[in-house]
Order: sequence, then C-alpha cells, then structure tokens
Amino acid sequence: MALVILNVANTVGRVIPNIVVPRFGVFNVMIFCMTTLAILIFCMLLVKDIPGTVIFSLLYGFFSGAYAGVLSPMIASLAKTDAEIGARIGLCFTFTGVGGLIGTPIAGALLSSSFIWWRPLVFSGVCMLAGSGFLAFTSYLVSKKKGTRWV
Repeated sequence: MALVILNVANTVGRVIPNIVVPRFGVFNVMIFCMTTLAILIFCMLLVKDIPGTVIFSLLYGFFSGAYAGVLSPMIASLAKTDAEIGARIGLCFTFTGVGGLIGTPIAGALLSSSFIWWRPLVFSGVCMLAGSGFLAFTSYLVSKKKGTRWV
C-alpha cells in the first residue's frame, strides 16, 4: 500500500512544483526539494508504524516526483542555445546514472546481511545533502552570472 501512495504522490509531485518555478526559479525549487528529500531520508529512521509510513510515503513521493519533474527544465535553463539542451541533459543523466550505479551497491554493503538500516540511510541522506550543497553553490554562480536571485 505504501508503494501505491508513494507513486500517486510522485505523480502529483511531477506537476505541482512546476507551477511555482516561474515565481521562485527552477534552481531554488530544486534546492528546496533536494534538501527536503535529505531531511526525509533521515526521518525514515523514526518511522515505526503505519501512519508514519503513510505520511513518509506521501512526502517522499511528492518531493521525489518534484525532483524528477524539475531536473530537466533546470538543466535546460543553463543552455545558451536550444541546440545545447539535449547534450546538457544527456550529460546530466549520465552522471546521475553513474551515481545510481555506484551508490546502490555501497548502500547494500552498508546494510549488510544483518539488515542494519541506519547505515545506508545515513549514507543516502549525507549524499543528498552534499548534492543540495553543490546545487546551492551552482545556483549562486548562475545567479551571479545572470544578475538575478531567482534562477
């Protein structure tokens, strides 16, 4: 049931955040979503019952959908011409895929055969926070270059 809730929230999350992007900027929305996801990953350590699982599924599904829905427009906003968009998105998804290929076995090794869940959760949360930090720095550089805070 939690997977169904997560997927429904994910679908909603792919649409709703794109409505606020013109007002706050694509980078700012992405930074908010990624930081929220990092906090939710750490909060997963506290989920012990069904209501907690439902609430976690709703929030994590929504914000992971927002990440998926805002990522391509964010990368496209960096392009100087329309001809660059495909190459930039392809490069982004290449590195994202490599991170997924490397991070999953590391999380599995941290989990171990004893199923010690806090270790992969902390690893994932720290990686997500680091990504948020790098994205915030990138946002700073882009906003400095474009001369506006809402990038």
